[in-house]
Amino acid sequence: QTYALAAHALHQQLLAPLGELPKRLIFVPSGILGYVPFEVLLTEAPEDPLQFKQLPYLLRQHQVSYNFSAALWQEMKQNKATKARELHLLAPSFSTTPQYASAADYRRDNLGPLQFNTEEVSGIQSIIGGTIWMGTAATKAQFLAIAPQARLLHFATHAKLDDQDEDFSYLAFASTTDSLAAEKLYIRELYAQKIPAELVVLSACETGVGTIQEGEGIISLARGFAYAGAGSIVTSLWAVDDQSTARIMTNFYTYLNQGLSKDEALRQTKLDYLDAAGDQLEAHPFKWAPFIIIGNADVIDLSSGIQNLPLWALLGGLLLLGGAGFLWFRKRSSAKGS
Repeated sequence: QTYALAAHALHQQLLAPLGELPKRLIFVPSGILGYVPFEVLLTEAPEDPLQFKQLPYLLRQHQVSYNFSAALWQEMKQNKATKARELHLLAPSFSTTPQYASAADYRRDNLGPLQFNTEEVSGIQSIIGGTIWMGTAATKAQFLAIAPQARLLHFATHAKLDDQDEDFSYLAFASTTDSLAAEKLYIRELYAQKIPAELVVLSACETGVGTIQEGEGIISLARGFAYAGAGSIVTSLWAVDDQSTARIMTNFYTYLNQGLSKDEALRQTKLDYLDAAGDQLEAHPFKWAPFIIIGNADVIDLSSGIQNLPLWALLGGLLLLGGAGFLWFRKRSSAKGS
């Protein structure tokens, strides 16, 4: 009930005075509003605030995206990843089994196994293709090697927020050595990277939150990827279980692959989650609202491989294939005649 009252009051204060709104809304939130997914604001006062499946969410009428600032928005819209065709999906493994524990394990943050991250990336690959880096292959070094050539980067992993020093918030990769630096990608490291991906999906906890700096907004992992050159980022505002996340992400890519814009694909994914919720508790916004899209929310071309080869390359390949077939046929005919 407290949520419903606050969500409707915030809508009345921030959006209602603006009158009729366009279908597509882009928010550049200031200060603490950066922690709010505006899709969960209520356009009307609900009769029963506990009927989460039926509440009049802003999501029902509008597709929503976000930006850090007007200047950074323009930079992200001008992202040029047109030559980058590679689609990469990373799902590191995390083990707490004693016999595999190294000296560095005792200095880590008790990152437990993710039961559904491999299922998540496998489901996504079945929709869009791409290369999966799974288990111990999903290392920080591997990510740094593939990032400059990637059109899409999807991370199904752990992330940790350091609310005392945002520079030490990190994205976790597979552990292959005793060095913590080899498995953690800190925000401060992103500022020195060139990551021109058209879309980065941070399917991990709290990658969109951090400390608020005056004039800068929220210093988060998502912001780090934006500064590194990413055109758009899907990020999370709070922790969610990986089973729900896997379901949300699979549906999101299904809609992207159908040609929907990123903001509309995420909107439809959330509406589907609401429709499929088995009860009112499962339909609570806590379950489906944490993921937001920041930056360029336009359509992304996720096709790869042969579909994107230039015409001359396709014709050349057909000629080579035809030539090889002709030579094989002549050789076989000669053998029969002799």
